[in-house]
Amino acid sequence: MKAVSIRQPWAHAILHLGRDVEPLGYHISYQGPIAIHAAELYDMNGARQLATILNQPLTDELLELPRNAIVGVATVTGCRAISDRAKHRSPWGAREDGPYQLVLADPEPLPDPIATPGRLGIWTLDDATAGAVAAALEAGRDPSFADLLRAEMGRRVLTREELADHAGVSLRSLDRYLAGGRPNAHNARVLAGALEMDLERVGRALGTDGRRTPARADGAHE
Repeated sequence: MKAVSIRQPWAHAILHLGRDVEPLGYHISYQGPIAIHAAELYDMNGARQLATILNQPLTDELLELPRNAIVGVATVTGCRAISDRAKHRSPWGAREDGPYQLVLADPEPLPDPIATPGRLGIWTLDDATAGAVAAALEAGRDPSFADLLRAEMGRRVLTREELADHAGVSLRSLDRYLAGGRPNAHNARVLAGALEMDLERVGRALGTDGRRTPARADGAHE
């Protein structure tokens, strides 16, 4: 996995506050996932600037952010010259230490920072650290609807046929949901009721299915 070291509080702003650009000294063609590494050095002037952007005082929370650690992952969607920023407006603008800037999307913070030294520029995580990042991301995600179905079926020792009959849904639909397909509201509700699933967890799961697996919505009750 690629990585980039960014001084706090800007790494925090990318992962938690919607900042979607980051200055870079050279152009890259890479697009894809990138680990956000909070550098060891802290940008105090940047902290004051961020506090002004947020219209709040400079708090201990901003001053005590984790450093020298992987703190999350985002997706690089492009790299552009800062002189072109008027064509691709970001509400965050650009810090003038380019001449290029990474364009970032889909920020995902880690539940806990993973301590590791950083490097200049774009670099590659070693296999052990990349594995730890992947495991931490997975552990921090809500289970999918398919995960919840399989867990409850295992706990109650129900076969697919038994659950489909008990809930009143077709076996074909149930197999699609177990494979990661997205149920319509009616089938989600009856399956959750049949398995006495927590509706709040079901709601969170349906909110994450589209990111975890190619989701498909049923068009009608089956």
